[in-house]
Formats: sequence, structure tokens, C-alpha cells
Amino acid sequence: MLSHHLAALILSLWIGKDALLPAPVDVPPQVESVLSQVEIESLLDRDGVVGYAYMDYSSASEAMKPIIRTARKRIIHTVNGWSVDGIDSYVIRADPDITLETYASGEGYQVEYRIPQFSELFPTEWYASNYEEGGQ
Repeated sequence: MLSHHLAALILSLWIGKDALLPAPVDVPPQVESVLSQVEIESLLDRDGVVGYAYMDYSSASEAMKPIIRTARKRIIHTVNGWSVDGIDSYVIRADPDITLETYASGEGYQVEYRIPQFSELFPTEWYASNYEEGGQ
């Protein structure tokens, strides 16, 4: 499992945004009651997403969990591409004059680069927290 800092560094290199590095971030204020999605978005616009995204989801209050999930989704959705863990994905440059049969045989294209898997960019916990109750 990648550390949060290493995952953030890989993510920032992949999408080219130093702002995502979790260098000293103040712990966001705790929220006592469940907020609407509009209130969550407003809170993240005001405070930023990094502090919330890197909070410990398993020990967070029920009121904080939707905020953490939304912050993580915002970061995840800024990435140009990632694949599901266990699936090797590549960007290829194809020859437009080659038939589908030739592609199927493994010829007629050149691999440009491998697309990173989810856990190579983000802490593994992020995937699970987005698919718990209410996360999509």
C-alpha cells in the first residue's frame, strides 16, 4: 500500500498539479451535522479538498464521511486516466492502414505508455470509501 504522501506525489506528477501535495495541511474543522451536497461543495470550495481527502475515513463521524468522499472524488476526477487495479491498460499509437485482424494479432501499433492503476495514484482506502453507503 502506498503512503498518502507518495500517492499524492505520483498523482501530482501524473496530472502536473503541485497543489495536490498534502504538505502541511491544517486539519479541517469537524462537521457536527450532515450537510447537503450543495453545502459540501461550498465547504470544499472554501477550504480546499486536500485536507478533507486525506482524513481518516474509518474514524470519521457519519457527518464527515460524505465530505471526505466528495473531496476524494474531486481529486480522482482531475486525473486524465487510471485503470482499475489488476488491469493493465496502455495508450497506443495505431497505424490507420492496419485491419482489425492485424491489431488482434498484436501487430500494427506501438505502445506509447502504460496507464497507472488506481492504487498507484491514490491511497487504497479511497477506492473502498467511495463505494460504501452513499458513495458512487
